[in-house]
Amino acid sequence: LTDNFFGLGGDSLSVIHLAEEVRQKLRLPLAAALIYQHPTIRQIARHINSQDIQKTFHYLYEMRKGTGATTLFCVHGYYGEIIEFRDLLPHLDNAHNLVGLNFSGNPNDLSADINTLDKLVAKYADEMIQYQPTGKFHLLGYSIGGIYAFEVARKLKERGREVGLLCMLETAP
Repeated sequence: LTDNFFGLGGDSLSVIHLAEEVRQKLRLPLAAALIYQHPTIRQIARHINSQDIQKTFHYLYEMRKGTGATTLFCVHGYYGEIIEFRDLLPHLDNAHNLVGLNFSGNPNDLSADINTLDKLVAKYADEMIQYQPTGKFHLLGYSIGGIYAFEVARKLKERGREVGLLCMLETAP
């Protein structure tokens, strides 16, 4: 219960496998990034039990609660996980809330109600507005997540919301 996953030899590839096994066998939406923040079974269990956000939001995952009011929404890459942002966390100002948009399913196996990019970004925009009802929206997208972030920004603007920052990392046009 208290052994550190990485101390036992866990690495980035085994994190993804572990998260997927937990999702399939236990039917728990375990984001791979959570294992980096809580590397023991006891820590993961405490975190899951304390997370009211997962009862409210399907796609949003709080990676870090900052000391300020500004939120940076990080949009996943191809595999739908926000694990790509783990190395960036220590370099970002602790004043900002960091929230990941995490699509835990395979992007090639979308459910019937989310079968187009427009429907997916509409769901993301819905949850972002619910999480942050007022203020500017700041988005950071990695790889294909840059395209998703761009489309979410367009959806937010369509809904009369202000986008303060749109950052696209390693995104092909």
